[in-house]
Amino acid sequence: MVVLGIPVIALVLGAGWMVVRPKVIENTGGRIKAVWSKDGPTYPPPPRTDEELYREGMFRWEAPPSRRATGSTASGAGRTRR
Repeated sequence: MVVLGIPVIALVLGAGWMVVRPKVIENTGGRIKAVWSKDGPTYPPPPRTDEELYREGMFRWEAPPSRRATGSTASGAGRTRR
């Protein structure tokens, strides 16, 4: 019985995979390989949404702190001769 049961189970699992495979590929965006490989992640991370970028402050711009110029300037203006 075991001699016949194992091939039958293999055929049932193979047929089941053929039935559900299109839906699996559709739901995973075609990513059906292993997530990790020897070199690291198999797939690149998904692109971040604009909402995530705004939340992380990627698009936030802040003015630099104002500083007073001290000493000579690059043009030499304000330099005194002795």
